[in-house]
Amino acid sequence: MRPADPAETKSYLRWFYRGWRPTWLGRMWSQGFAVLSGLGLTPQNLVSLQVEDARRGKFRSVVLVAAPINGALYIVSMLGTGSQWVQDIRAAGGRAFIRRRR
Repeated sequence: MRPADPAETKSYLRWFYRGWRPTWLGRMWSQGFAVLSGLGLTPQNLVSLQVEDARRGKFRSVVLVAAPINGALYIVSMLGTGSQWVQDIRAAGGRAFIRRRR
């Protein structure tokens, strides 16, 4: 059984996430940040990951935080392997693009 969604403990986060899934507003917010980070208009640790959606075959963007470790940037899923972007990358055979204009 999955533990309670931590986003549901704060009232403002319920607008963005419910039951471990993003709401319509959460998806739009994430897409907006993905576009801005891809253009280089956000802090440098935010990157836009573009990966082919395993179900629809279309590219989708998600904004992620890249952590610098020993001079290399790493992205890590906070939700583990259950995250949709992780599943999409596995289905695409590891093919994905990180966009950052600056």
